Amino acid sequence: MARDGSGTFNYTATSVAPAASGTTIESGDFNTTMTEIKDALTQSLSKDGQTVITGTIDFDGNALIFDTDGDFTAQANNDDQLDITGGAINEAKGADIASATTTDIGASNGNFVDITGTTTITGLGTVQAGTRRIVQFDGALTLTYNATSLILPGNVNILVKAGDIAEFVSLGGGNWVCVNYQKDLVKPDKLIFHVNIASSQSNITGVDVVEFSNSVFDTSSDFDTITNYRYTPSVAGKYFFTSTINWASVASGDNLFLYIYKNGSPSAAIEMIADTASQQGMNISTILDMNGTTDYVDVRAENKGRDTSALAGPGSLLFFTGYMVD
Repeated sequence: MARDGSGTFNYTATSVAPAASGTTIESGDFNTTMTEIKDALTQSLSKDGQTVITGTIDFDGNALIFDTDGDFTAQANNDDQLDITGGAINEAKGADIASATTTDIGASNGNFVDITGTTTITGLGTVQAGTRRIVQFDGALTLTYNATSLILPGNVNILVKAGDIAEFVSLGGGNWVCVNYQKDLVKPDKLIFHVNIASSQSNITGVDVVEFSNSVFDTSSDFDTITNYRYTPSVAGKYFFTSTINWASVASGDNLFLYIYKNGSPSAAIEMIADTASQQGMNISTILDMNGTTDYVDVRAENKGRDTSALAGPGSLLFFTGYMVD
């Protein structure tokens, strides 16, 4: 019967075992006993590594020693923790993974992996909760925030650039959280960005974000010209921001406002009363402290004189510029 399920080897009682003096050993009994011994040995671990483990091994609080001199041990304690003492864990680097809508880092054959390509990522695959992956991005792409499946710092999309590194932890069920994000940075000492609107924007119905969709210059690729039309600088410091807009035809007496918002709240504002029924230009400037991680700024416009208004280009009349001053 070989092992009994708890690891104990039991043999079938025959003329072979237990043996008695003067008892004839039957060939069938001998073969039965030899087969049971063979089966038990086959289930055992061979010291030269030939055996493939097919089940869970319970150490029950005992140490597993990897080296003959005992300088590295893994101890499974009774509190279900694994303690590593006397050495380091040298993890493997996984094969590169091409970016895709679902980039399956959970299936990687290493804990550190490069992601190639520029495809927008909305998911990272399904693997058990607690799994960690460190990812280095080789190309510029977008990580799309999701409150359940892809939780990102600041609860916003991340505009990734080549060289950025992120650490993700699986929450199970295909859900992940980014617990650390490091941008590949060179501290700039010159103009950071200049964006504009090439033609017009017609959807000003309240206090609305000015949709600067054309990047003329952005040294750190930190301005979102696709979704939120905001600047999230990746280096902490003081920044000078200035913006000019041009209202399309307005009515005399319209109450016009131009704002610079930081993290969703107004930081600077100007007001103008339209004196003629024609195009009206406005400019605003301010200096703000930015933390280099989650702080962001955008420009917003409002016409309190009417329900719907428009902004008119060209880009020389509709622009937003900023640069680090300290």
